[in-house]
Amino acid sequence: MASAGDDQQISALDPALYDEFARARPERVHAVLLRDTTGGAARVERFGQVPVVYGRDGDAIAAVLPAD
Repeated sequence: MASAGDDQQISALDPALYDEFARARPERVHAVLLRDTTGGAARVERFGQVPVVYGRDGDAIAAVLPAD
């Protein structure tokens, strides 16, 4: 499962919810995908074992999305 959203929809609590779920069920969450509306560079962070991928659009996210 991948969770997707954008940083305009994220409330102050949402990152904590994504983090909590990803750490609790890493075998069920393959990645968290977030569209970065600030125009920042595509990047990968992690919630525990789960990659959190930020990018300006789907192509930018796909370019840095880990293969595993």
